Amino acid sequence: MPGPAEAIATGRVDYVLIEGNEVYRTSYYTPWGGSAISIWESANHDNNQDVYRTVIKDNICYQNDNKVKFWMIGKFSDGNGIILDALKANQGIIGDGYSEHYNGRILVVNNLCFLNGGRGVNIYESGNVDVVHNTLYLNGQRDNIENEIEVGRADNCHIFNNIMVVKDGQKAVGGYQSETITTNHNLIYNAETSDFDYGSSLLTSKPRFKRAPGTPDSGVKVSFSDVDFTLQDDSPAIGAGWAQWSFPVDILSAPRPTTESPDLGAYQR
Repeated sequence: MPGPAEAIATGRVDYVLIEGNEVYRTSYYTPWGGSAISIWESANHDNNQDVYRTVIKDNICYQNDNKVKFWMIGKFSDGNGIILDALKANQGIIGDGYSEHYNGRILVVNNLCFLNGGRGVNIYESGNVDVVHNTLYLNGQRDNIENEIEVGRADNCHIFNNIMVVKDGQKAVGGYQSETITTNHNLIYNAETSDFDYGSSLLTSKPRFKRAPGTPDSGVKVSFSDVDFTLQDDSPAIGAGWAQWSFPVDILSAPRPTTESPDLGAYQR
């Protein structure tokens, strides 16, 4: 699903499932700061808190980027794998006066995001987000990106059971003006600093994927068929997850264990 603008985008929606897509090399030439998967200014159909009302799962997003500056701010801004954008704000673009904050619970689970120009996952002016069992690898390829997961002006976010391999000099989870951001039981490799507490169950060893790509030269296209982000037999991510935040199946619908700790990341060995 390559294309010049963002591939999958919603606005003013509720009860959304985005599942099982391969999204690559999109958002290059839009002046709107697009990303591979974008949820923008969602609206409340109801106030139900018993279920996830927005779910992004089992997607593969790679080499998405912005090569045109976002016209509103005059600089390169997005090209993320996944972005939750202004769900509790009105940016005034539509001009309809809608001002109610989206209060639905949001699940980002079992996604693989790698080599995107922007962040792997960007949570901007949004809340009630659970980021669980994702594999994020060397995103932030553009020079002005600092974080693998960015949390900006957000609240009530949980970041558990993920694998993050971070580009040199970047943070795994970084952000600003955010409250109640909880991270734990993640494997984070190559991150030097953080804006948040990574928790007592942090792993920092190399995850040992079967066939992860290096960082390609600018303009070199990567094919998903040439990589394999499943875990080698000696990976420290095996059995290192938090059962309380486990998801029943992985990105390939393989079952995760119900009586013991799951593997970290999108793939269960």
